[in-house]
Amino acid sequence: MSVQSTPTLPLADIVLPPPPSQWLFAWGWWMLAILLLLVIGILVWRVRHYRLKHKAQKAALALLSQYRTDGTLSDINTVLRQAALSYFPRERVASLTGHAWLAFLDQQYTTPTKAGFINNEAIWLRGYSP
Repeated sequence: MSVQSTPTLPLADIVLPPPPSQWLFAWGWWMLAILLLLVIGILVWRVRHYRLKHKAQKAALALLSQYRTDGTLSDINTVLRQAALSYFPRERVASLTGHAWLAFLDQQYTTPTKAGFINNEAIWLRGYSP
């Protein structure tokens, strides 16, 4: 009996793929994740800033409603100054006194139908209401 031998074929070696990267996602997904984190951070900062601003406003309005019945104009003026310092730069508000302070309050006053602070300057400067 004769043994037949099979001819050897010219096969190439097996090529393995490169090992997976430690960065599981493509760079575009990483950029999207960073952008999303930045947007979330900015939103959290804005909401916190909004709440702090309105917290000062609520406190000032509560004090003003309390002083409406049993407070003096000096007390009301103090609350207005504290509220103004919460909203505006200290350099702009802290040095204002007398007529300049009342003019500043009139600039912030949005309802033109009522008498402003300048119109009642004599009362405000005396520190009591008639």
